[in-house]
Amino acid sequence: WAMSEAAFILFALLALFRAEAHRREGKRAALAQAAAFTALACLTRYTLDATMYDLAEDIREREEAMATWRWWEEHHAELLARYPEQFVAIDKNREVIAASPHLLALYFITTAHGIDFGRDIDVKFLTANTRWLLRAAG
Repeated sequence: WAMSEAAFILFALLALFRAEAHRREGKRAALAQAAAFTALACLTRYTLDATMYDLAEDIREREEAMATWRWWEEHHAELLARYPEQFVAIDKNREVIAASPHLLALYFITTAHGIDFGRDIDVKFLTANTRWLLRAAG
């Protein structure tokens, strides 16, 4: 972050110096250089702002994903008892909203209610057969 901020300040100062040179000497090259340094300063500032936003958003998303993973782990036994060998979908509040033994059926159930299958829910297949899970992962 400090390097990006320093680059922004450097480009802004170079733009000012070249604009002043153009004012004093009237050279077109100095004006073109001032414009180029201004563009670089703006681009550096935009990149800096975007990076800071993305970093904060990334941290928030990772924390949310870890909380959801912990929720699945904590509730696995009770969910397995209610929905054995089924795909279970939970919403952002970690409430079960649908379950089905077939993933495609679960997709149609959730999308029929206006739920974005890839963004609005988390899906997990609940099974007691750990050998099946190891085979599927390998």
